[in-house]
Amino acid sequence: GNGNGNGNGPNVAPGRSLQTTESRILITRVNLVNSAGTFDEPSYCDEACVMSAFRTAQYSIAGLFQESTLGDVTFAPLETLETRDPASSSYSLLTTVDTTMAVDTTACDFDGMATAAYDALALKGISWSDYKYRLFYIPQSPGCGWGGLAYVGCSTSNCRSFTRVTTPSTAAHELGHSTGMDHSSTDTNNDGVEDGEYNDCGDMMGCADMVKISAVHTFQQGWIDPANVALNPQGSLTLYSHSLPPANAPGVTLLRLVRPNDDWFVTLRTKAGSGSYDVNLGNAWANVVYIHRWRSSNTKLITRLNPGESYVDAANDIDVRFLSLDQTAHTAEIRIGSCVENPPAVNVNAPATLTVDCSTESSLDF
Repeated sequence: GNGNGNGNGPNVAPGRSLQTTESRILITRVNLVNSAGTFDEPSYCDEACVMSAFRTAQYSIAGLFQESTLGDVTFAPLETLETRDPASSSYSLLTTVDTTMAVDTTACDFDGMATAAYDALALKGISWSDYKYRLFYIPQSPGCGWGGLAYVGCSTSNCRSFTRVTTPSTAAHELGHSTGMDHSSTDTNNDGVEDGEYNDCGDMMGCADMVKISAVHTFQQGWIDPANVALNPQGSLTLYSHSLPPANAPGVTLLRLVRPNDDWFVTLRTKAGSGSYDVNLGNAWANVVYIHRWRSSNTKLITRLNPGESYVDAANDIDVRFLSLDQTAHTAEIRIGSCVENPPAVNVNAPATLTVDCSTESSLDF
């Protein structure tokens, strides 16, 4: 095992108070007893690896949630048993435990691993109930066929997630489930059936690697400023990139088009410069306008538009035209049309009506 003690080393974190916006997370590396009587460890990521992924890397997990949620999900600073202040409850904790649970390559008892870890933590004087979120790094030896897994939502007992790989985006994805998010899927033929459960690479809840959470998920979770959302707009308007920090996005970043069966959402994503997680967007996923549908469960990406392209779904009264892109200002000129005689009321400064040819439908394949 790792053999962490309970002492306060010379680099004890200074005293601080837990901020009202902060949540504590307990990250535990779990060692299991193998057939030789020694421990199988999550050797793919030692404590230094976990600390880097979660806190100290340029694009850390903690920073990703801080940027994507407007600070609503902010993790208290991660410390170890050696660097924590034992008299304080203002930190998150990273530790490694040796359990009495044996490796079982025929089953994947992740809940059993969590329970065994809780027992081992108690021997160190650590109570899991002092931490809102719990993340477990488990050995790769058990009979699990996944890289990460989590309960969706954050009840007192089930606010836990698991990973078996080094990749920070996997741990971030699983923590996203703990906050209540489902997957970011695609429905490229717009038939209401997902054609790729993880295929939206503009969101870490899909196939993205350390990019901002999509605007649709931030809307779903209440993490977006209502002032940045335009409800049922009509006509031409300027759409600011969701990739910008909120302070640099003085206008609308999300268009919400309410329809009977689903809400439709229109967003722009760009590589918004140093410091933004969206510098990690793949080239095909940047400088494009995203069109999503969502009402419950997974978000569904319908298409992505390049400048000059449009998408029309006459049955749902949807007409979105990406007129132009300003890469310096990170803005798009968008025109929203209507296929009905009386379009919904608007709440942005745009023409009240717009004549649109709804006889054809065009979409972007990707």
